[in-house]
Amino acid sequence: MANDWFVAPNGTPAGDGSIGNPWNAETALGLYNGTAMVIQPSQLIQPGDAVWVRGGIHTPTTDNGFMCGLTSSDATKPVTVRNYNGERATFQCATQAFAFAIYGANVWYWGLEVQDSGAPRTANVAGSFGNPLSYGIAVYASGVKIINCIVHDTAQGLSCYNAASDMECHGLISYYNGWGASDRAHGHGMYVQNLNGTKDIENCTVFNNADEGCQIYGSGGADLSGITYRNNTLAQNGELALEGGGTFEYNLLLGGGVLDTGNTIDGNMFYFDPTDPQGHGYISIGIWDPSTAITCTNNVFVGGYEPFSCADAQGPNMVVTGNKVVSPATALSMVRLGIAAGGSLTGFTWDNNEYYGLEKFFQGTYDGSTDSYSGGYNTFAAWKAGTGFDTNSAFTPGLPTGKWIYVIPNKFEAKRASVTIYNWDLSATVDVDLSSILAVGDPFVIQDAQNFYGPAVVSGTYAGGTVAIPMTGLVKAAPIGIATPAHTAPMLGTFIVMPPGPAIPIPQPTPNPTPTPVPNPTPVPTPTPGGTVFTTGQRVEVNTTSLNVRTLPNATLPAIGNVVKPDLGTVLAGIDTTNTFTNVAFDNGITGYVLTAQLLASTTPPPTPTTTHSASLTWVASPDADAGYNVYRNGVKIATVTALTYVDHTVVAGITYTYYVTTAASSTGSESVPSNTVSAAIPSNPTPPPPTPPATQHTPPSGLTVSVA
Repeated sequence: MANDWFVAPNGTPAGDGSIGNPWNAETALGLYNGTAMVIQPSQLIQPGDAVWVRGGIHTPTTDNGFMCGLTSSDATKPVTVRNYNGERATFQCATQAFAFAIYGANVWYWGLEVQDSGAPRTANVAGSFGNPLSYGIAVYASGVKIINCIVHDTAQGLSCYNAASDMECHGLISYYNGWGASDRAHGHGMYVQNLNGTKDIENCTVFNNADEGCQIYGSGGADLSGITYRNNTLAQNGELALEGGGTFEYNLLLGGGVLDTGNTIDGNMFYFDPTDPQGHGYISIGIWDPSTAITCTNNVFVGGYEPFSCADAQGPNMVVTGNKVVSPATALSMVRLGIAAGGSLTGFTWDNNEYYGLEKFFQGTYDGSTDSYSGGYNTFAAWKAGTGFDTNSAFTPGLPTGKWIYVIPNKFEAKRASVTIYNWDLSATVDVDLSSILAVGDPFVIQDAQNFYGPAVVSGTYAGGTVAIPMTGLVKAAPIGIATPAHTAPMLGTFIVMPPGPAIPIPQPTPNPTPTPVPNPTPVPTPTPGGTVFTTGQRVEVNTTSLNVRTLPNATLPAIGNVVKPDLGTVLAGIDTTNTFTNVAFDNGITGYVLTAQLLASTTPPPTPTTTHSASLTWVASPDADAGYNVYRNGVKIATVTALTYVDHTVVAGITYTYYVTTAASSTGSESVPSNTVSAAIPSNPTPPPPTPPATQHTPPSGLTVSVA
């Protein structure tokens, strides 16, 4: 059964993790310094557990910020770190490091707020590395989910690079991130890269960040593959009144790096004010390096100097369908298509789109530099004839009329949804059908996503049908240290529908990998029930096709080898206290920690060697060893003893073993540094003893002395 643990701003490392005696954040989440754990996350937290974060401001104890090492060793049982009972739980940092960096795999972070405490918003150093603010949420581990969190007023909202494989970000609100410098504004709402696995960014709201809304980009050797960007709303990014800022950059940029392929941009809603006389802002899908296999479907691109640009693109499998593009009269073009140098239109599917506004379509080539296009502008008819695209698409002069309303259900919380409204008629209120989200009698609130922690704009009990949402008189949240930009309403409204009070989680499916069929061994080993700890000396059998072996009970460490079904071994001392891992000396010579769940109890005895061997250790007493001594072989703890000697009876010929000893001091709760090391080896083909007298045991040099510091 999963356990509940609690973290509070007034919690302490001495707490027991209960609601009445909570931990501080670092006791539960750990503290990583980039190379090693400085504070280990509580070993009490097991796969499937929940860490509830109480409301208030949580501040780190070091200048590293919150660098979380909490890990679940079981990807099917993630640990959840979540705000308790709908409380506003804020992680706040005041350094130039990370406000919230995640280094532990398979943990879901849910309903949390991350912000800087209010450092200066400008730097006198040009470039992207002179940030005066802490970075927001950064992910450096696999299997992480960011769910319905809020990040604002940091150097960069969300950063997730190649190490964050199989990651998902859902429902994030990212705004007012970034700073001004002498050259330009820096810091994005999101910065995304990916190589292995997938990365899904869905149902997020990203507005008014200093530089770009979302930069799916890589310079040099970066990779962009397997990224899905779906049902997000991005507005007015680059607008902040900062030194070097206020120039309106990209709401979305996808391009660069050495690999840009297999990415999906679907169902998103983009907005720059289409009545802006200067037509600021851009969208670019594929730029600076050839892009292939990109799917761009069902998006809404509104406003900007270039509402939609597809540069440096080439086939095969380039799909641009079902989109709406709205171009101001002052824009450079409605669409800019720049085929990669040497490329062609072969392999493109471009149709069933709607275009509004400026009849100016650019077709040409692009060589990968900033401004080097060649080609010309066309009418819609000439564009269709020259490209063969948009046979079933439509062009309408001027801005649209009526209303475009998008209601996106939240994947993780019932009765919660994002609502984006394009209010072309500038109506004071807009009626929105919420019957797909709420049931009659449900209490609800509607928050302005541009002022999420402000008062609800609508609240009540759902009576069915539509709910009138106001589009005037909306107040935008104030950024830290700079002027508040204008609200996008009444033309664009961004809202969150949700229940008042605690969220209602939606159960998520658990992956069920199909096991490889194998014949049952005879006799069939008896499985060890979950939660039962194997005992030292017990024989065990591997019950999976491949099982990694590590030097410590930590799934993020690289494997030192692997064992396969039905390899056998003997359990050693040093069993993980959570029973997630077990320390095993396998008969094939590999020794280390493996996942307990992949082991079975076995009645097969250890192999009988033709010659038995042992290594005997002795050492000098330490006055600090009030809890005995830990004996390590090849870096792995194999025993804890109170005597000043230990005999290792599991050595085999042909292998060199290295030993050291530490004190296990219970009074301090810490372990000493290692003693000096000694090595022992048995030759693979020792000289056989004479037949009489009877053969004696071959023993490595005895009396080895190990001094303990």
